[in-house]
Amino acid sequence: FRLADAFVNREALLYKFLFFRILELGVKDPRLSDKIRRNLRFVTTSRAKENLARSDRGTGVLLTDIQRRMCVARCAAFAGFGSEELTEVVRIANPFRYQPQEPVINAGEPADALYIVALGHLEVHIATHEGIFSVAQIAPGQCVGELALVYDLPTRSATVVASQATTVLKIQFSDLRSALEQMPGA
Repeated sequence: FRLADAFVNREALLYKFLFFRILELGVKDPRLSDKIRRNLRFVTTSRAKENLARSDRGTGVLLTDIQRRMCVARCAAFAGFGSEELTEVVRIANPFRYQPQEPVINAGEPADALYIVALGHLEVHIATHEGIFSVAQIAPGQCVGELALVYDLPTRSATVVASQATTVLKIQFSDLRSALEQMPGA
């Protein structure tokens, strides 16, 4: 389903690429299909960054409604959700911005929310007796903190920091559980 309307505001020549044709291309030439998908992700991310910069100059809104919806829709945790289900998840998702090296999650803290990266990147650190190790990079569209929800863990097992200026959507577990109770298929 579409997340937005697009209008032509001056004369334009458009090319329409059908999804199933790109999928067919993937069967014939997987490398070319991967390049197309990577480039489309770049275009989407660049557009989101431009919109974010525009919103910073204006109202101070961290993310526009469409950016929030795109962020949730891209997240694998919400794959297969219908339009109404995504709308409900977006409703309970709150945007937060973090500066480079600022902690988003600290190991040992109560686990009460999951985070979806909208813009930027997060880095997951695990402390062992040998030191602190980076074990994962979380990119736009990916979530972190979900293990506590899935396994009903009371505290965080890792520290997560912004590796650059990063905007996330934070979804409280209690809000998500309440929303999921209202969505039988979710």
